[in-house]
Amino acid sequence: RDTMGIDVWMVTGDNARTAMAISRKLQLSPNRVIAEALPVAKVRQVKILQNEGKKVAMVGDGINDSPALAQADVGIAMGTGAEIATEASDIVLVGGNCVKDVCTALDLSRVIFRRIQLNFLWALLYNCCGIPIAAGVFFPLMHTRLPPTVAAAAMALSSISVVSSSLALRFYRPPKLENNPRQNLDTQNSSSMDSFSCDLMRIIVGIRKAISRWCKRMFTRPPRDD
Repeated sequence: RDTMGIDVWMVTGDNARTAMAISRKLQLSPNRVIAEALPVAKVRQVKILQNEGKKVAMVGDGINDSPALAQADVGIAMGTGAEIATEASDIVLVGGNCVKDVCTALDLSRVIFRRIQLNFLWALLYNCCGIPIAAGVFFPLMHTRLPPTVAAAAMALSSISVVSSSLALRFYRPPKLENNPRQNLDTQNSSSMDSFSCDLMRIIVGIRKAISRWCKRMFTRPPRDD
């Protein structure tokens, strides 16, 4: 919460003793832990947070998590979990480093959205300045017109600048988790392939898999009976 500004809740079907033990290791407040929760209780908690005006991202991997994953604004499923959970989710994380992959996915989505806003603002300002010049706003003063070749080059430069800004995302670095019990709990099961390129590739593969399923559901229609 302090680093990313996200309120974290634990809603689990495990017993209260196990849930409290995990929450202590995660330094999570007991009033944000709901144990022995049925699928209906998970959906109810998601709806409560949504009614408070919050955007909810649900992380789960089991069959019991599927209704809550579908109800949440963003459903994040583990690639090693149940298939119905991956079908109900929006993002699938293929890697086994759950906490780090979730933090990277959320942070990367923010970085991409900020870059989209920056590209849109740059393109808007560029065209607002370039269109009047191409229309001849300075012709009464300079008595010269903008050659078509220069106008075409300026238009190409606009596209190149936006694409170059987007390609700069290749230098993205995931946030570093603090050296605290949260990281220690997560790194116990971390794999040896713990590099930026592998983490980013797993997230991209998961997003592509989710988009592929969505397109398949949207554009595949059952045959009509004649």
